[in-house]
Amino acid sequence: MKRDILSVTENMSRFYIKWFCHFLYYFTNNDVLNEMRKYEKKHVPVILCTAAPSCYADVFAERFSFSYVFSSGSVFDSLWKENIGEEKWESVRAYYGNDIVLECVITDHHDDLPLLLRAKKRVLVKPSKDTIDKVKGYIDFEVL
Repeated sequence: MKRDILSVTENMSRFYIKWFCHFLYYFTNNDVLNEMRKYEKKHVPVILCTAAPSCYADVFAERFSFSYVFSSGSVFDSLWKENIGEEKWESVRAYYGNDIVLECVITDHHDDLPLLLRAKKRVLVKPSKDTIDKVKGYIDFEVL
């Protein structure tokens, strides 16, 4: 079902996608942006690693100074994979190499545990009880 819904939205004009992303900016968490800025000031690459399709993620990311964006590809690709869970780690590792050091991972969901396990600092943003229960005992984390 998700793939079917994405196939409809992926065909939207760039105007509507930009409008949607502009709307999303109003809901961007300022605490997350402040955390990102700490790393930008140190010249540490800041990446967006999301399950969102690239047609949205790339437009959304234009407003910020991400070094790179990892997102789900087009659902029209027969080899489509959602960039989620272990797939996120694989996309980062494939681009940066096996010796990549993740200084900080900021997330709101336990699906990012593969990234969280490899990070020096872990920040959970308004995590649900389910997310806290699933990561507790595996990692130390801060909550925003």
